[in-house]
Amino acid sequence: MNRLFLILFLLIGSAASADTLEVIFRYYNADGQIQSEPLSCSASNGWAKQIAAPDAAGWQHWQLSTVEKSYQLVLKGKHDSIAVEIEVHNKYKNTVRSLVINRLQVRPQAQVMKVNELTCKWTGSIAYPIEYRFNNPLDGANLHLETLRCERTLDSLNLTLYFLSDSVMLYKCGKNEALFFKYYLSSTGHFIREASNYSCTEFTNEEERRLYEILNRLNSTIQYEFQGKKLVLKDSFCYWEFSFE
Repeated sequence: MNRLFLILFLLIGSAASADTLEVIFRYYNADGQIQSEPLSCSASNGWAKQIAAPDAAGWQHWQLSTVEKSYQLVLKGKHDSIAVEIEVHNKYKNTVRSLVINRLQVRPQAQVMKVNELTCKWTGSIAYPIEYRFNNPLDGANLHLETLRCERTLDSLNLTLYFLSDSVMLYKCGKNEALFFKYYLSSTGHFIREASNYSCTEFTNEEERRLYEILNRLNSTIQYEFQGKKLVLKDSFCYWEFSFE
């Protein structure tokens, strides 16, 4: 859904429903894949009503009745569910009309989201959570390899990963080749990827070749974690530390 259209739609809807909170989100399964199937939503201390069917990009649009304390929700898909608690700071209870969440992902534990000036970006009465777990910080980012630790530790290496979207990564190899990997950030810290339709035949340096072989070995496990403004990838043998450019 076009972001500008979404904001205008929210503003119009919010003006007509000042006593409710609209929640717009994308629902991800535990493997980090967007699910665009219809969901059911139950609120333990109020009511929840679906405003529109999910669109092709997976956006879901719900309306919640205003409550005195936190919103306590259970979202259910065909194969999984999410427990979510939304705490709106007292200062913003009469201000926030819409909450836009880029990433609500299935996790084993209930997720608590706090809505205040420290945890959200604001556009008028619309709040956007900024916490990593509710966003994919890789989306649209370029990451430069700073440290590679395998048999020995190397620093200041010449390798950049280009994350073109929420699930597509561009990998450049050699001087004239590039290919796409589909990737997903699982709830358990696994960096899941799908094979590319193409392959690299030449490499600029050893670190480029080594990471390509690891990414292309789909039956091997790669763990990921964010450490501030850095992404760490690691398998049984190597540790890769990337910084956001």
